[in-house]
Amino acid sequence: MMLLREQEWQLARLLYKQQRLGEELKERAENAVSETVRESMRPQFEAIRAVEKAIEQRVAAIVAYGDKVRLAMTKQREREQIEAAQARDDAYGELLAEAATKQLGADHLRTVTDLEAIRKVWEASIREVSEAGRWLAEAADLLSSDEPD
Repeated sequence: MMLLREQEWQLARLLYKQQRLGEELKERAENAVSETVRESMRPQFEAIRAVEKAIEQRVAAIVAYGDKVRLAMTKQREREQIEAAQARDDAYGELLAEAATKQLGADHLRTVTDLEAIRKVWEASIREVSEAGRWLAEAADLLSSDEPD
């Protein structure tokens, strides 16, 4: 959560600077006495557009990270619910054994296999979220070191 708050703060600062400089640049361009003067401002306009693109990319990365976190949380909750359900398997197994007087067979093994597959997907989701968090932190460090003051 701290990483996201830091990202939000950095984006807010960057947006503020970009907006302030963009408005000032637009006003100077409108008041320019010639096309030559406006042409001299082209690198500044390009910088404003580049910052807009960088902001859009950071927001997209944060959204993707959030999606991965939500997926990992869903997988975690799914795993917890399956484990809770499986903790009750014995009671149902006993009921079935009592009613049919035979042991649980292939259906019980299939359930264990399903849980193992879900655990693997959950672990992969956790790894993805962790990798995305590291990438966001590195991107924030790179972009914050490139920010004009």
